[in-house]
Amino acid sequence: MKQAADGTPFDSRRYAKACAASLGIALPDALLTDVAALLDTMHASARQLAIALDEPEPDDEPRA
Repeated sequence: MKQAADGTPFDSRRYAKACAASLGIALPDALLTDVAALLDTMHASARQLAIALDEPEPDDEPRA
């Protein structure tokens, strides 16, 4: 099972259900797996973007 940033177990399906509930959206169980997969993909993309933004460009001047 994946882990959240704080090291606790991360359950994508439970997270998707909680997000939908907080927005007042009724998320049928039949869609839960697809929505959880979408959230996983978005999370992975955000992580890759954060890593890319931390890498200096070859022509960047060092930060002080």
